[in-house]
Amino acid sequence: MPLANDAPARAAVRRAYRLLGKLNRIVNRLEREAGRTRLVSRPVTVDLVITKACNLACVFCKDYDTPTGAQRASLPAIERLARQVFPYASSLNICSGGEPYLHRDLLDILRVGRRYGLDTWLLSNGMLMNDDVMRTIVTEQLVTAHGISYDGIDPDTVAAIRVGADPARIVASARHLLRLRRELGARHPRLVIRYAMMRSNIEQLSAAVDFWGRMGADEIHASYLSLANGMDPDESLYHHQDLYAAMRSAAHVVATGYPRLRLKTPPTVAEERERPTPRDCRSPWTFVMIDANGEVMPCYRSFE
Repeated sequence: MPLANDAPARAAVRRAYRLLGKLNRIVNRLEREAGRTRLVSRPVTVDLVITKACNLACVFCKDYDTPTGAQRASLPAIERLARQVFPYASSLNICSGGEPYLHRDLLDILRVGRRYGLDTWLLSNGMLMNDDVMRTIVTEQLVTAHGISYDGIDPDTVAAIRVGADPARIVASARHLLRLRRELGARHPRLVIRYAMMRSNIEQLSAAVDFWGRMGADEIHASYLSLANGMDPDESLYHHQDLYAAMRSAAHVVATGYPRLRLKTPPTVAEERERPTPRDCRSPWTFVMIDANGEVMPCYRSFE
């Protein structure tokens, strides 16, 4: 499908791609429900690793590299990929591997997703979000939801988990993104705070909800720690389920004071065991992850 240069024509093209994506979702759902193992439909969600480079060394991260010499997907390669899978997809995730703001072509990559009418999720550690790039993202509406990782509320706790981070700088990035959205009268991107919960920060969850709620964040996604790199197993909340249940309950009470804030937390182990049947994994039907070297994987865990 040719891409026109004028804004009305580009908008029409995006609407056409969105319709194609919607039709693909319907076919995909029917094939999944039928249990088909060879599909006519294409992936609904594309997770694209644009770089392995990262400027931090988070204690639980196992899929990154130092900026010098790290793998990066080239813009021409991404454009070739986009022609194959983006017309049928509904969402694009740029949240795996390294820090996306280290990729020199980040804005052009986001523009490719925008061209195909995709809802784009971008996750950053918040250290490199300069005004020019953020302003372009908001002005051109290149990102639907922008995540910033911040695990805790005490700066010393955050700095100990995200080695090399400047917590004040990360908070300033989040505040500036919200300010730009207000100034430019834009709906997007939604600001999402990612919070990896562990024993050393779970008691800060309620204070974090209050802090981000007052700032005006749209969502907080709190998730369990994935142990890695020889971390102390006691950091896992698997061993502190009563504490987690109490802290989660308190945090949701705080969240009720901020009606526009959505707090997402995982169930306890006991709650999972009470499910009458396990939840189906949809990833083999709906999802594809494409690494910076072009390797195609069916889920986030498959690189292990």
